[in-house]
Amino acid sequence: MTKLSKLLEAIAWLANSAPIYLLAMLIVSILGHKLMNIVIAFSLVQWVEIDKLIYEKVSYLKKQDFIVSAKMFGKTDMNIIFTELLSLCFPQIIFGAIFLMSRIVLIESSLSFLGYSVSVPYSSWGSILADIQAYNQIYSITEVWWIVLLPTAAIILTIFSLNTIRNYLNETIR
Repeated sequence: MTKLSKLLEAIAWLANSAPIYLLAMLIVSILGHKLMNIVIAFSLVQWVEIDKLIYEKVSYLKKQDFIVSAKMFGKTDMNIIFTELLSLCFPQIIFGAIFLMSRIVLIESSLSFLGYSVSVPYSSWGSILADIQAYNQIYSITEVWWIVLLPTAAIILTIFSLNTIRNYLNETIR
């Protein structure tokens, strides 16, 4: 194991040990409440999950005969990565991205409910739930049920749809 791979593994362990919500709130607080900064925050928080999937797949593939024969024929490590491994890891990357989308929807909704997500020109389901009318009326749902129900239903349907796509792709890949 090279020093670079040990360093990257240590960074992944460190990133995986941090609480997701607190780390995302910290990054958004430092960078600001712009849409691009929210995307950067979620990318910095969630990259470890895809890293785990790809690491497992590459660990399995690097022991296969076609990788050993490619090295024997003189292919460089970068050539093997881009011609052989990347194409075989692509389904895991797509699967991991869809898996993370449902988590990111929940994280973004939670952060925008707390006020740590996108600002005024944009809207979010969590910010709709955090609207002062919904926040004050959340216990008396009989008067303004649509304020709470519609964003919640949108979140649930989005996550259900993403999980259905993920399950379909998981069955297709296997």
